[in-house]
Amino acid sequence: MKKIILLMIFIMIGLFVFSEEIVLTTVELSDGTHNYYHELLTKALEAKGHKLTLNIEKSLPQPRIVNYFENEKLSIHWLIQTKERDTKYIPVEVDITNGLTGNRILFIGKNKQKDFDNVKTLEDFRNLNKIGGLGKNWFDVEVWKANNLKYFEKEGEWRDLYKMLKDGNMGIDYFSRGVQEIVVESALHPYLDIEKNIVLIYNKDFRFYLSKSAKKYKKFLEESLVEAKKSGLIDKLIRKYFLDVFDKNKINLDGRIKIKLTTPN
Repeated sequence: MKKIILLMIFIMIGLFVFSEEIVLTTVELSDGTHNYYHELLTKALEAKGHKLTLNIEKSLPQPRIVNYFENEKLSIHWLIQTKERDTKYIPVEVDITNGLTGNRILFIGKNKQKDFDNVKTLEDFRNLNKIGGLGKNWFDVEVWKANNLKYFEKEGEWRDLYKMLKDGNMGIDYFSRGVQEIVVESALHPYLDIEKNIVLIYNKDFRFYLSKSAKKYKKFLEESLVEAKKSGLIDKLIRKYFLDVFDKNKINLDGRIKIKLTTPN
């Protein structure tokens, strides 16, 4: 009995010593695409015995998110990994969507599917001479440049691209989204169609980035997210939030024509 009590005491001491109270400020987005990332953070850290407090800034437009992050009003955000961001911010060096972010599916205007039906290769897609709508300073801009694809770069709030595409006369023909993003956003923009046949692929993923003031949490986050991969937590949450990605009657990612893009460094 004494041995059992001593063992329990040692376990409790170990949890106390190795657990960390982590306080982070992040953003809540009006389209709900933040939910996966918030739950991943919370459950991955809890599984390692850490207590997470998430302070929330609500419904910030993209330029303000960047401003808040760079001025320490946000301490964590998820972004496509680039060398520039790895230098500018504190990278948490674990990919967090199993590569889904680099699988780009297109929003297109209503009844425009026929324009894309004969695309089988990158050259076919390039020869359409279609113009993609992209947000200012997105990594996609560098990808589209590297692959000699036409694009329009939207200053300010990138979410205006949905309406621009709907209107049909605003200089864009499609809007590229990560496959895990489009499954959430399609319900919010029923006036657009999802292109049915192709997926454009580049070799990048989302990672969490920390502000300089939150650098002390980098080790705890990396350990927790590595374990989340090993334990299947990331797979489980992807299936929870993005199940339509794998549904043959919906996005059908596995059944699409895969067009691989050159990925800039």
